[in-house]
Amino acid sequence: MGKGSVVFVTVFTYIFLTSQVSQVKSISGRDYHDDNGDINQGPRNVRIDAYAKGNYTIFSLSHLHPNKDQYRYKTHLMACGSDLRFGNWENAWKESLKRRFKADPYTNVTIEVREQSTGKIIAKNSTVTPAKEPEANVTSLECNKVKCQAIVENECSKYNGYNITVQFTLKPSCDKLKNPLITHAAVVSSQTVRVALRDLDLVPFTNYTVTAKLANNVGAATDPSLTRETFFISKSESPGRVSSLNVTHSTPYSLHVVWSAPDDNPPKGKLSEYKLEWKIQEMSINKENVIVNESVTSFNITGLQQNTTYDIKIVAKNAQISSYGEVFSIKATTKDEGPYSEYFSCKPRIMRTAKRPKGPCYSEDDRGHVFCCSVLHLLHRNACGEMQGAKIPCSDRSSSFRTRVIVTQSTRKIRHERITTVTKTRI
Repeated sequence: MGKGSVVFVTVFTYIFLTSQVSQVKSISGRDYHDDNGDINQGPRNVRIDAYAKGNYTIFSLSHLHPNKDQYRYKTHLMACGSDLRFGNWENAWKESLKRRFKADPYTNVTIEVREQSTGKIIAKNSTVTPAKEPEANVTSLECNKVKCQAIVENECSKYNGYNITVQFTLKPSCDKLKNPLITHAAVVSSQTVRVALRDLDLVPFTNYTVTAKLANNVGAATDPSLTRETFFISKSESPGRVSSLNVTHSTPYSLHVVWSAPDDNPPKGKLSEYKLEWKIQEMSINKENVIVNESVTSFNITGLQQNTTYDIKIVAKNAQISSYGEVFSIKATTKDEGPYSEYFSCKPRIMRTAKRPKGPCYSEDDRGHVFCCSVLHLLHRNACGEMQGAKIPCSDRSSSFRTRVIVTQSTRKIRHERITTVTKTRI
């Protein structure tokens, strides 16, 4: 009985140990799947260690059956989305192997082991090579006032990573601007990549230098030959208001106004015109206006009413822009008519007659005396306050004037006072 007991125990222990050896554990601690999706529990614990170093992947295979197990590998360019086929099966000639495969950046390399006799996959592992800066080229770049467009090289194997974008960098010609540099990344979904400039905070009417190059999760391309460059002028905007607006001369029937160009720094566009508008204060009707080109900075408003306050407004406009800029407005009042402040000098000859001779150069003083002038010398102040003179023959005097003459013998000047107005013409 004692010997039989010993034999029984020995047999039981052998069966238990055999069952422990036949239990399989994959490299990841889980059952693995073959290409048909079947779960495999192999007779051995084949181990595959994998890691990537630079452009190489290294696999360490252990617990192999020499000449009974086979291995193969395949690569997957992650940026392209294409999966290459596995290579041919190779025999494992010893129990432990170390295999090194060269691969492009950001490439998945997978290796698997099978039993040659059964064809069952008994181990599998994979690793991904590190990503690096793109090596694909931007082949062309064009920009206008609305958009920038880049065309990238159609070679996804050179993307070398994920989150592939075209990095547009816009630098204005003036380095003193508040936002001198703008970088915008546009996702690469096709060979042509566009970016709308209206979405960017560009300085209007400014020269920009634009560069475009590919970028990924690691960074932008570092090779200068992969970058393209171009230039453009950003879109204009409506100008600011004129920097000044003043009335420099006033008469009972006219106002002379001067103004200065908008003080936009930097300019928002190329100035094209001014629009000057005037109307009687607190009246919404009878507005009048005139449009002058950008070189004009003064205007004489005529045809006004004496001793009347006017609202005067002016706006500027840039070329290629439909809207005017900010309004600059002032108020100004015409003078009361009163004595006319211009003088005619001549050599009067007193006519000793109560009858008025015929001719345009005769007039009367307050006492009814009649005088004659053959040539009048008109002296007056212009809009700038300067004295000017003009010789006016009597035959050329306007019939719109009726004058009352006051003679001063000591100065030999005749002062004329305007009784009726002259028909005014707009400049």
